[in-house]
Amino acid sequence: MSSACALLVPLLFGGGLRLKMVTALYHGLPVISTDHGISGLDLRDGEGVVQENDLRKFPVHMKRLLDLKANRALSTSAAKAFAQHYSREVIYAEYDALFGLGETR
Repeated sequence: MSSACALLVPLLFGGGLRLKMVTALYHGLPVISTDHGISGLDLRDGEGVVQENDLRKFPVHMKRLLDLKANRALSTSAAKAFAQHYSREVIYAEYDALFGLGETR
């Protein structure tokens, strides 16, 4: 992933790429995705993700992310989105709350 400028997720239906997207965010790799591609994930446009439903416009976003400054900004945002939504601490806290374990730790 270190040599890629983005992960492309042009999903129009189906699923299965969610773990790959979370992994990309962990590595600070920006994601270009349709709304369907990020459904179920707690992400918004600009939080490491470019949301685009017109697949013909994907190349415009890809070209923009070839610019190092633009890519660095979205990469930083991707890593922050991972830390905020999917880091070990966040996920463990959610499990603790779900199972009522927060008081015993």
